[in-house]
Amino acid sequence: MKLNIKLDNQTLSDAIAASCVALENITSIEISSGVFTDDDWLFLKKNRDNLNSLQSFSITNDVTSVADFGVPSVADSRYWDDKFREENCLFNVSLISVSIDASIVIGAGMFYGCTSLTTVNLPAATVIRNLAFFRCTSLTTVNLPAATHIGEGAFLGCTTLTTVNLPAATHIGEGAFLGCTTLTSVNLPA
Repeated sequence: MKLNIKLDNQTLSDAIAASCVALENITSIEISSGVFTDDDWLFLKKNRDNLNSLQSFSITNDVTSVADFGVPSVADSRYWDDKFREENCLFNVSLISVSIDASIVIGAGMFYGCTSLTTVNLPAATVIRNLAFFRCTSLTTVNLPAATHIGEGAFLGCTTLTTVNLPAATHIGEGAFLGCTTLTSVNLPA
């Protein structure tokens, strides 16, 4: 079931509860207005095992803020253990596509290990933090026309990534595309 959610004066948890749709039956979530907070990300993360049918997640440009995770270094592996994935990522979620129109920062490890994710469209995202899409092994296309900062290892291990659009990038972190062995098209600033 597809849910179109307005977060005006309510949390994501409250909005889903009010819809009377079981988490297991949600195939698509579109946040179309309001404020998307850290608590909303926490709700998604804590319930990711129940969101096993979720294939599409989108946030429109009418959403005024989005949560952000910290920025651990790729080299600091203590952050990238099972405990970090368990507490901070949408790991093991069956997402196929992500589209976020709002001007946001994509937090460190936000989509770490989303192995079904194929397409990412973030037209207004300005910053992609470290390891944001680490091990998204089905990811083929990334559109980030406004992103100026790409963090360390942002797409590390995205072995099927073929097309990347980064026309505004001013910083690309170390190892951002390490292990992207099928990358054939990259659009960068002149």
